[in-house]
Amino acid sequence: MNVYVEIFGYIGTALVILSMTMTSMVRLRVINICGGIISLFYSLYYGAWAMVVMNACLISINIVQIILALRHKATYSYHGVSSEEAAVSVFLSENRREIDKYAPSLSSLVYSGAQVNMIYSSGEAVGIVVSEREKDNITLLADYVVQKNRNAATGNFLLSALKEQGALCLKASAGSKAHEKYLLKLGFQTKEGQLSRTL
Repeated sequence: MNVYVEIFGYIGTALVILSMTMTSMVRLRVINICGGIISLFYSLYYGAWAMVVMNACLISINIVQIILALRHKATYSYHGVSSEEAAVSVFLSENRREIDKYAPSLSSLVYSGAQVNMIYSSGEAVGIVVSEREKDNITLLADYVVQKNRNAATGNFLLSALKEQGALCLKASAGSKAHEKYLLKLGFQTKEGQLSRTL
């Protein structure tokens, strides 16, 4: 048994497992391809032809899916809504469990009289934002994006939409540790216990 080949094989396995933890489908597939390539060479070394065929097929499928995903880019829109609109109550109801986990104060803030906006991706509601505005400063009181769209593309679109509304500075309160991590990825910085960033 070649120790170095075994280590190489375990690295491939680790990458495939790691890919399953990614929330971004493109990142998931890229890491899965890397793990698959390593596993392919590992299988070739030992002549495990069934594993060679399986890894070759998985690599091919992932490459095709990445190409399709990059060709079909979601179109986003950002709309102000009334808290009384049916779309708001339906969205809150459908995502109740995750909202309670990531943004527990969201539901009450929606009906507090603050500004409510919804994010749509290709016509489907994927997020909701509750905010307050004072001149050029916008404070994000609470926000939630469904898991499949919880990525940099949606976050960057939101920042762009807020900038188009004339915001120069954003402030936010993290509803949970996971939410804080997401905001930090979008460029927010912690100052005096509050998350903020300029646009």
